[in-house]
Amino acid sequence: MQTHAIVELEEGTLTATVGVREGGTARITASARLPLLEPTREALADALRSLASGALQGVAGAHVVLGDRRMQHFVSTVPRMAPAEVADFVVREALRVTGMPSAQEALAAVRLLQRLPGGRLAVGVTAIARNVWGPLREAFEQVHLEVLGL
Repeated sequence: MQTHAIVELEEGTLTATVGVREGGTARITASARLPLLEPTREALADALRSLASGALQGVAGAHVVLGDRRMQHFVSTVPRMAPAEVADFVVREALRVTGMPSAQEALAAVRLLQRLPGGRLAVGVTAIARNVWGPLREAFEQVHLEVLGL
């Protein structure tokens, strides 16, 4: 049996969902939704603490989903190129869409979506400014909840 926790942060709301998977069957064991008026480190830490004895009880880590207007998701089609060149392209695009001046100020993750005819690739990218994610990550650390994925 595997336990999975997902914490979703959307405009003004924190949703925590915990489920278990046994074999090929998934079952939700707990779910809670709280208002999160300000997406600050302190507000998030307080909300997570309040869930520690409820929905998130006994959970060591969670996958975090950000549905925040400061988070960018985009898809790009690129010609055949080396993996390092794809990564460089993704970082440049992430900087462009987040408005960050340097690669040190943004987090970007790429995922191969599809191989297209002619050697082209379709890649999906998620990008967020480090200064947006940093305080949120710190809130998870304060309550000892490991972030397993963002």
